[in-house]
Amino acid sequence: MKLIASDPALDDRSCEQLQIKRVDLDGLVAKSDIISLHAPLTETTRGMVNKSFLARMRSGSLLINTARGGLVVETDLRDSLVSGHLAGAGLDVLNHEPPEPGNPLLGLPNVVLSPHIAGTDLQSMSDMAELAATTVVQLYHNQWPAEYVVNGEVNKNWRW
Repeated sequence: MKLIASDPALDDRSCEQLQIKRVDLDGLVAKSDIISLHAPLTETTRGMVNKSFLARMRSGSLLINTARGGLVVETDLRDSLVSGHLAGAGLDVLNHEPPEPGNPLLGLPNVVLSPHIAGTDLQSMSDMAELAATTVVQLYHNQWPAEYVVNGEVNKNWRW
């Protein structure tokens, strides 16, 4: 398998080390048999996988989303899957979790769903537990774990 990626944060050294060719997003969509999403959900990326994006994907290709549900317009994905343009989708995330009964992707034979655990294995679970324990110890010793706290504002009034 040849790997290509569209990621502004991916540097030349990493590309060489991982044997990945960096391309722009249009090139990635046009050349890929499988597209795996790993983007954050921002105002720029929200709904980026829409009717236009899906139409540019290769016929018979697969979409995998283990990042954020909001990246994908689910009704557009459903239409692409039902029409047969896309062969299938593997989704670890949805726009609403747990999925609402009327979700257009539920019950499709070419969709595999998992409950946002696709990246979970024994090592990652162990790493998460160790990080949580280390962070509690830091807090106990009045050391603020800034690199692990998303909302730094809580530091102002935090007390052990």
